[in-house]
Amino acid sequence: MFAKFFKPKWQHSKADVRIRAITKLKASNSEQHQILSQLALQDQNPAVRSAAVIKLEEPELLCRISNIDTDHQVRHLAADRACRVIIKTDNCDQQQSINSIRQLQDDDILTHIALHIDDSTVQQVAIEKISDQTCLGTITLQAGHSQTRQAAAEKLHEAEIIEQLSKEIRSKDKTVHRIIRNKLRDIREQQKAREQLLQQQTELTSALQQLLNTGMYPQFEARLNAYQQNAEKLLQNNHSDDTARTLLTEALNACQQLLQQEQQKQAEQQQREAEALQRQQQRDTLLAAFNELLKQIRATLEETLPDPAEFTAKLNDLQASQQTQSSGDPEFAQITGQLSSKSTQIQSLLDAVNRAQQNNAQLTELLQNETADSAALKHAIQLINWPENEPQPEGLRTLQKRLDQQNQVRQQHKAERQQVQQQDQQQIDSCLDQLEQALSEGNTKNAYRLDKRVTELLGQQAKNSVKSCRNRHAGLQKQLQQLKDWQGFAVTPKKESLCEKMEALIGNPAEAAVLADHIRALQQEWKDLDATDPYHSHDLWKRFKQASDQAYEPCSQHYAELKQQRVNNLQQRLLLCEQLETLMANTDWEQPDWQEVEQISRTAKQEWRQYTPVDRTPGREAQSRFNSTLKQLDGKIKAYREANAEVKQTLADQATALCAAAEQAVAEGQPELLNALLRQVKQLQQQWRQTGNSFHSVERKLWPAFRLTCNKVYELEKSNRKAVQSQQTEQEKAGQLCEQLEALQTTPASPSQISNLLEQADILCQKNDTPEPLQQRLHAAKSNLQRQQADLDRLLESETYQAWQRKINLCEQLEEKLLAEELDDNTLEQLNQAWEQGLSPDAPFAELLHNRFITGCNIHQGSQEFDPVIYASDTALRQLCIQLEIAFNLSSPEEDQALRLEYQMQRLQQALEEKHSSTSLKDLKHLEMEWLCQPFARHQEALYQRFYGLLQQVL
Repeated sequence: MFAKFFKPKWQHSKADVRIRAITKLKASNSEQHQILSQLALQDQNPAVRSAAVIKLEEPELLCRISNIDTDHQVRHLAADRACRVIIKTDNCDQQQSINSIRQLQDDDILTHIALHIDDSTVQQVAIEKISDQTCLGTITLQAGHSQTRQAAAEKLHEAEIIEQLSKEIRSKDKTVHRIIRNKLRDIREQQKAREQLLQQQTELTSALQQLLNTGMYPQFEARLNAYQQNAEKLLQNNHSDDTARTLLTEALNACQQLLQQEQQKQAEQQQREAEALQRQQQRDTLLAAFNELLKQIRATLEETLPDPAEFTAKLNDLQASQQTQSSGDPEFAQITGQLSSKSTQIQSLLDAVNRAQQNNAQLTELLQNETADSAALKHAIQLINWPENEPQPEGLRTLQKRLDQQNQVRQQHKAERQQVQQQDQQQIDSCLDQLEQALSEGNTKNAYRLDKRVTELLGQQAKNSVKSCRNRHAGLQKQLQQLKDWQGFAVTPKKESLCEKMEALIGNPAEAAVLADHIRALQQEWKDLDATDPYHSHDLWKRFKQASDQAYEPCSQHYAELKQQRVNNLQQRLLLCEQLETLMANTDWEQPDWQEVEQISRTAKQEWRQYTPVDRTPGREAQSRFNSTLKQLDGKIKAYREANAEVKQTLADQATALCAAAEQAVAEGQPELLNALLRQVKQLQQQWRQTGNSFHSVERKLWPAFRLTCNKVYELEKSNRKAVQSQQTEQEKAGQLCEQLEALQTTPASPSQISNLLEQADILCQKNDTPEPLQQRLHAAKSNLQRQQADLDRLLESETYQAWQRKINLCEQLEEKLLAEELDDNTLEQLNQAWEQGLSPDAPFAELLHNRFITGCNIHQGSQEFDPVIYASDTALRQLCIQLEIAFNLSSPEEDQALRLEYQMQRLQQALEEKHSSTSLKDLKHLEMEWLCQPFARHQEALYQRFYGLLQQVL
């Protein structure tokens, strides 16, 4: 019962008592070592197990605890303790270290061992155990021995870490750099091969899907076979993407399934078509048999009448076959109509043969009697009733031929009689129509002639024929007699009126041409009236003729004057011909006045047209003489213009050559040569003006081209002059660009603005005409900006920046859960553990981030109030905003003016220095990093927008 009072303290129920007992135990004592091992493995309290682990020095046991313990801190402590024991090689031999390392699972601990142990064998074992690429990269970069770095480098396979190490180890270890470079090359080749394989699989999958969507067509199977061969090659590659392999396999299987379905459909279709073809052949055979039977009957009829009994038996057999096939062929109805038609034709033909045999005696009698009339022939043919469109027996054909001949002769006689009667009827009707038309027009002369013609035609016809024409003619004769009586009474006053009108024209003062037209019009009216007058009065005609002669006397004088005018015009034209002939003979054609010659040619043509009219015959002779002389003159002018055209063509070609030379002079930068060429162009223009005229068509073609070529030379000279002026302007722009780039060294600007200015600077540096001092200034300004960007890039790629970013994320997670009231002890413990891992950022950010994280933890634990933290953060953030606004030379909001003044007073000397010093991109990035180190920085929305509204312009 007193045993519990005498238990060892390491078995005490309280954990702190057991921990104090552990501090007195020594691992060197075998019994105490066993107690420590038991506590480290079996005690329920993690703190007790941790205290026991600290006392242990057996690396294998420590490694086993690091793998099996349920508490993360105990596992980490055991692994760290094992690491320390292994590094101290005097506490354990090499084999123990190797066995212990093989049990370790923490890559960070293994990395620490590999970096700090001196035994190369143990280092190799540790490196072989490590799988984390970051840890291997750390060993490659920081290990003291080249063999260790090489072993770590051999296990690297992540491209990002290898690329980073390739930059950092280039000058440290050439062998390791070669290994990394080879690995990077292999990785890139593998990546390229994988991308190429993925692209091929994707393209092939797309092609298969497109083939599937297109559906079946003639080349489907050939394409699928080609795609399948490619797919098998791609699927055999073990480095292909699983998703791409799955998609490719599914697309290939779908196409193969579609092909199999289509092939099955085609096989079924082919079977159906074969069966249908067989049935079709049977139908065709039966139909051919009917046709053959009909053909045999027709062939027999050409020689003699056949025996119908034999063909009737064959017909019955075929009809029986038809009945048999129709019962098993669903498509037999297609030829039922044809078979019925053939059967009907055969039966009707056999029936006709029977009738012909029964009436053979009568047919023989008619054939022997060649004088038989058509009635008997027709009766015999109708009695036999031979089918139409069927070959007839020879006797029947003979009878039909005789009947057709008799009918043809009868029809021909009838047609001839009808044609003659119809022609006579048409002729009489035509004459009656003309007679009726003449009567309606009052033309008695034609009416008398037509009436006589109709009487003659009616007399040639039989008395009982054309009764309607006879009745119509009688009526028209009555109208003719009435017209004759009326016209005789009406025409005489009209003729008297024409006499009076003609007498009124005697002494009329009108022009002769107008008067002659009036006289001719009245004479035509008299002629028209006289043609319809049945009674021709001689006295009235004499009166009209005498008045016409007297009225026409002024016209006779007028036409005599016109005749004299034609004579005079002819004389002038002959004189003009003589003048042209004299000009051609007396002109010195070596040096003529061509303007005067062309003027004479134009004047002669104008005057010739003025002297008209002339008498026809002598006028033609004069015209021929004038044309001949004028042709010679125009030939001289044409030759002169052709010579001018050649000269102007030469001038245009010379101008084109000068223009090309001017372009080359501009390209080679020879302004003196360009000015000389311009003077030559001006001389060509002067020669052009001095050259005479050529043809208008040539002028329209040459002059615009010549003018355009000359103007182009002028434009080249003008452009060259402007280019010289522009070069001076470009130098001024280059100086302004230098000032802008140099100003960027002290005033931040946006990336787009900097990029635009750098692009302009590159263009100016590439130009040969930029002065050397300006180029040096441009290069210096560019180098400064590029150096700033490089410094910023190195900062962003550094491990300390990555560590800063990782801890910023942890702080923000802590604050997010704190604000959402979701933070518990378990989550806080996990954040603490994550905080202790990895590298730390550089000063001063490490301290600022530590304060931010501790502040969040204190607020959660209640040891620190929330409001003072927010107030202090607000003040710090405002000061950072003020610093950024000072860097951008911008004013701060009115509420922060006092804070800005206080800040400037506190750092007066530094502010004076910053006024004349530059603010780099790296400085701005440090300002952003300091901003994010403040507690709850992202939750100050107004200040956040104010700060990043400026910062995002340059970063």
